[in-house]
Amino acid sequence: ADEAFRNCKGLTNITIPSSVVSIEDYAFSGCKGLTNITIPSSVVKIGTRAFQGSGLTTIELPSSITSIGIGLFSSCSDLVSVKIPSSVESIGQSAFSNCTSLTNLELPSSVKSIGDMAFYNCTGLTNLQLSVESIGIMAFDGCENLDLVIDNSEDNVKVASKAFQNCKSVTWKK
Repeated sequence: ADEAFRNCKGLTNITIPSSVVSIEDYAFSGCKGLTNITIPSSVVKIGTRAFQGSGLTTIELPSSITSIGIGLFSSCSDLVSVKIPSSVESIGQSAFSNCTSLTNLELPSSVKSIGDMAFYNCTGLTNLQLSVESIGIMAFDGCENLDLVIDNSEDNVKVASKAFQNCKSVTWKK
């Protein structure tokens, strides 16, 4: 349910049964003790800011997920690695904003849109390659160590203002 475990700082381990089909808004938000979680393939929806500010260090999303919603992992400052399945087509607004430890990220070619501030201030990102159709406002702003490679031509990608502000470099492949 919404906010089911919100701010349960002592929560360190949880098993989500395969009968669960959705994790609702803010369900594990603020659970700083929760460092890893296994999400079963029965889950098809994860709500807004469900893991915001949690202690997650790694996450592997099941192939049943098609989008990463608004603020899903925002302010998860200990998050180092994310495995995104090829079923994901969009990364929502502020999905990974302020994930300053995030260093290991691969976006599958299925991802076609990246929302506003999706990776804002992800200072740990150094290399990222993607093939998208749209990139939102300030999507990579503050990624000061990021060498970004886009497998598309500038003419074929809708890029919002300040999308790459303060990035180390952006290279268009086509």
